[in-house]
Amino acid sequence: MLLYILTKSNFIDFMFGSKIIYNSYGLIKDKMKSCYHFCKNFPSWYMEKIFTLINYFTDVKYKVTHLKETNLKLGIEHLYKNNLNDAILRFKLVDKFFSNSDQALVNSGEFGARSDGATPISNRRATRDDVTNFSSIDYNSCQVNYWLGWTYFLKNNYQKALYHLQKASESDPVKLGTFLQNYNNSSDIPSQIWHQYRNLTAEYYNNKFCSNKQLYLPHNFVSRIMSGITDLPDNYRILELGSNTGLVGAEVKKRFPDSFTFTGVESSEAMNVFALNMNIYDNILEVSIPDFIKQHSNKYDVILSFNALSFTKNLSTYFNDIYSIVNKLGYFAFCLPINNVTNLSLKRKEFIFAITDIKEALSQTKFTVLSSEELVIEKNDKYYMVVCKKNH
Repeated sequence: MLLYILTKSNFIDFMFGSKIIYNSYGLIKDKMKSCYHFCKNFPSWYMEKIFTLINYFTDVKYKVTHLKETNLKLGIEHLYKNNLNDAILRFKLVDKFFSNSDQALVNSGEFGARSDGATPISNRRATRDDVTNFSSIDYNSCQVNYWLGWTYFLKNNYQKALYHLQKASESDPVKLGTFLQNYNNSSDIPSQIWHQYRNLTAEYYNNKFCSNKQLYLPHNFVSRIMSGITDLPDNYRILELGSNTGLVGAEVKKRFPDSFTFTGVESSEAMNVFALNMNIYDNILEVSIPDFIKQHSNKYDVILSFNALSFTKNLSTYFNDIYSIVNKLGYFAFCLPINNVTNLSLKRKEFIFAITDIKEALSQTKFTVLSSEELVIEKNDKYYMVVCKKNH
């Protein structure tokens, strides 16, 4: 019995001791592995940290030695984000301390003059850099007064806007200053100004129609269209004139029957960034509505225009042009801002129409009006939606 107890005790001691040795061995092995991997990866880790540090100091050095470019870039970023006071601060710093040595010029590109013709947009995923394409700006020659003019224009301070745009002179490629001097006699907002305005307001464009959560205008617009459409051919084609950021396009994708080809027409690169990332359209043409109508003869079964014809007072001209590219038995639906009198609102940067003038413009076409509705978003924010059909 004593021998059995001693034997069992030795066995327990042996097993317990072996377990300690095994655990110690495993711990040492893990530590050695960690040391090995650290030594192996240390050179690359060290070089990565060195390069990060070098890039940081290079960036700091660049910003210190290129204060004009840095502040101008920050000003434009603030302008895109509607931080208008911050944008003015940056632009005035450049204007006060750095503008004397440069002759102003805005190079052609995103912020310069547009060429005619539609540019098809690839279905790649767009990035934030595409919105503020700073690589297209020559910071050393871009006159800050041009940007100050636009900033004050968006702040509805037209006197200061005109003052800075006149100082910009030749460096106002879209001729915003000239337009402000004669806007009362204008029947259209020039395409280049309309394009630039939509670029600068793209990031917060959606907010314009989201103030009333109980009455989401794009949804109501598409619902009105759906209630008016009774028949569509197989593989039908939809065209949206002024596809903006894809507000209406998203509703169309959700609610329209399948098997259709969807084309968007939008001149604003910045707005197209948002639409591309939503994968709504089969094709987006980067062109103004007037240029598209002049250059394209393809016909469509459904044509939509959501607040996109508010750049012109000549509705009857565009209604007739649109009539010519709608297939027989096809549909045209549009939404426009309304008020008691048709006029160009500088505050809203668009034409606002009297309903009687819209009806008069439609009467000069062969469209048959299927339905119309007035929607009030806020007291001074009203819209008129119409669905028409081409019967001949």
